[in-house]
Amino acid sequence: MASHFKFASDPSFTADVTEFYQDPHVFGEYNPYYQWGRRGSIAPCLSGVQIQDMGFDMQDRKIIIRDPSKALKQTHVDALWAKCQQKNAEWYFTDGVHVFKVRFWYFDAPPFQSLYGKGLQESQPPPDRYVWYSYEMILLVREVIS
Repeated sequence: MASHFKFASDPSFTADVTEFYQDPHVFGEYNPYYQWGRRGSIAPCLSGVQIQDMGFDMQDRKIIIRDPSKALKQTHVDALWAKCQQKNAEWYFTDGVHVFKVRFWYFDAPPFQSLYGKGLQESQPPPDRYVWYSYEMILLVREVIS
């Protein structure tokens, strides 16, 4: 099962590509406008109120991707964690429609939690068959490519 969600080191998605096993739309959440609110203030004054609206700023935009189900295999986790640990590194992320230049919000603690399939574990298949991970990642948008 392939996903449209990918990270790569170039916008053409040909080098250093990490692909998600399942789209977060299935059991999780994908929000490309996470905590993206208007800037400004409302100040009372003698004549009523003064509203200062500065609109949206791309530097404040965040993307959240989370999936509490069995969504990632160990190979995906290893590749994503290697990308997360590179401080201030910029990556290209696509949801299958748009391409964003992003940075990871996390880099000190892994955003993954392991989930085990007990029945499969007891039958002794290869570990990739029963060790799965849930995740929650917040990406800081640096630029919208397309």
